[in-house]
Amino acid sequence: MTLDTIAAVTCPFNTLTSYMALYIMSDRGDQISTKEKLIKTLKTQNNDTNIRSGQVTNKHDLDYYLNLTYPFTVRPDYKDGGYIVEFPDLRYCAGTGDTIEEAINDALLAKSEWIKASYEAGISIPEPTSGDEYNGRITLRIPRSLHRMVIETARKEGVSANQFLSHLISMGVAKKPF
Repeated sequence: MTLDTIAAVTCPFNTLTSYMALYIMSDRGDQISTKEKLIKTLKTQNNDTNIRSGQVTNKHDLDYYLNLTYPFTVRPDYKDGGYIVEFPDLRYCAGTGDTIEEAINDALLAKSEWIKASYEAGISIPEPTSGDEYNGRITLRIPRSLHRMVIETARKEGVSANQFLSHLISMGVAKKPF
């Protein structure tokens, strides 16, 4: 079986509470609910040898990680309706809901369970990323002929090459559904 998608979702356990279920989706669409397979997948995909050997590599206690604020994204779920909330820093951690508020609440529960499971399994928990790495600068090497085309087209449009490239990039990114 090959893995296509791993997602964390909240499933009802009984009328008073809910629990976190981790689903591994096969290429046939089968769902296999298993926390252990997710942990195994995370361990094998991580390059840290301490994690593969089962040694805990987290620098802080569990409460420290549970109280961190991780950035998340909210996007519409075009296939099933509702919304999907994902934490880019926490691999395979997501929540869903019919409304944005429900999706965020579901994702916060998923985040808590993801951190607990990772901590207990000795999987390194990343710190939240900050916006410092996005300073708006990119160094790009392109062929001279393409550089000339960019400069000439930007001049015709009455904008700088930077403005022109920024516009082209934003147009390309906007076309790709995430």
